[in-house]
Formats: sequence, structure tokens, C-alpha cells
Amino acid sequence: MRSTSTPISAPVVLIAGARAAYVGPSMQLAAHKNAVAMVAVGLDRPFEASTLLSDGWSDYARARIAVVPPGRLHHLRATGRMMFLYCDALGDDWRALQADPPGDAVGRWLAGVDRAFDGGAEPMLRRLFDAALGASAAAPERSAGSGSRRIEDAIRAIAARPQDFPTVAHGARLAGLSPGRFQHAFRAAVGAPFRSYRRWRRMAVAAEVIAEGGTLTQAALEAGFSGSAHFSSAFKEMFGLAPSRLLASGVTFQCAGGRTREVHDGA
Repeated sequence: MRSTSTPISAPVVLIAGARAAYVGPSMQLAAHKNAVAMVAVGLDRPFEASTLLSDGWSDYARARIAVVPPGRLHHLRATGRMMFLYCDALGDDWRALQADPPGDAVGRWLAGVDRAFDGGAEPMLRRLFDAALGASAAAPERSAGSGSRRIEDAIRAIAARPQDFPTVAHGARLAGLSPGRFQHAFRAAVGAPFRSYRRWRRMAVAAEVIAEGGTLTQAALEAGFSGSAHFSSAFKEMFGLAPSRLLASGVTFQCAGGRTREVHDGA
């Protein structure tokens, strides 16, 4: 029996550490790009996906499961329920997906979604990533760069408190490197530029604020954005829709630590 009355057809956002997921209606998203690798799953039926390549947009390809690399501008044409899994850039999620992409066994994903509300965000994300990455989906943490503990510690500090790092110089100072060297080491470690990854982690902070009952403005400011307009613009660029539209859908936010909130239009 599920631990909440929210039906699996209603949208839900789950956040646990650096992993996240969305399960719900397709929402007719605009073209967008994520800072981390993403797995898209058509839960009810296939969808069509196109990505921006060096020579232009690719033809739309029909699929039930697709892996989108970090930083890749893409567009999905979908109906019905979708699931988006956002990988942990500090672990081995992306490396595992490159080595062994998930097959088209949609049944295992549907079984995972059916248990969506059993045990909270962290157990559910673990099950869903197990389905994507196989039995070794614990996402062991890899060394951040060429054995530099200072780089690793700096990246973890940024992941945990992205609002405390308004510029590259703040992260570089913590790592004891020049901004240029730090940016190079950072991208080698997580697969995304400093600013993109910081924005991604700020989105998680904002989601946690909303899950605790905060407004969009409160979420934006606590996450380190200059205001709700800045937050909304960054959100649409990263996810393909305005945050107000997501909130109007009655989405439920579940965050590790037991924070859960169903949000309705006007909240």
C-alpha cells in the first residue's frame, strides 16, 4: 500500500542528494538543456526526441527510453506520463549510462513508479536508478580530477550549499586554484561547467524551500537567485517550462529527510 493518497498519475518531484526525478504528465516542454545527464522514459507510450548537434537539429526519433547527455539542448514531443531521471554528476551515474545504456524494458520502470510513494524520495530514487543502471547502481563516488582532495572538497561544498558560491572565484579560493584552473578541473570532475552545475544544485535548494511551504520568491532568494524572475528564467531554460506552470499542476515535492508537500495553483 502506498504511503500517500497522491495518485501516481499526479506529478511528483523527488530529490535525494544530487539525484532527482520527475514523474507525471509530459507537460509539452519547450526545448531545454540540463546540467546533468538525464534519462527520459515514456511510461504510457513512446515519445519523440530531437537534439541539437553541431550541424543542426537531429530528426525526431521515436523511443520509450532515451539518455540525454549533460548540457545537450533537446526537445521532446510526448503525450501521457513521462519520467525524467536526473543523474548524480559527482557519482558514476553518467559513466554507467555510457557504458551500458538502459534497454527498452519499460515494465521494470512501471513497477518502480507503482512503488513511487513507498518509503520516500531516497528509496524510490534508488529503485529507479537501479532499473536504469543495473545492480551496481549505487553510484560510487569518483575522484574529482587527478587526485586533488581540495577540488573534491570544493565541489562537494558547492553541491551542498550552491547559494554560498556566487562566483567561480569563491570555489577556486576554496580549492586553492586560479579561477581558470578551477573551472577546468571542475568540468573534468562533474561533466558540466561551474555555473551550470551551481544552477542545477540551486534548483534543488529551491525545491526544498517549496516543499517546506515557501513561495517562489522565497525559494529563489534562498537558493541564491536575484529574484523570482531570475529563478523563473533559469528554471525554464533548464526544464522547458516556467515554475509557475509546474506548481499549477498540483505537483508534489518529496525530498530526502521526509519533507513532502503537494502544491496547488496560487500556493
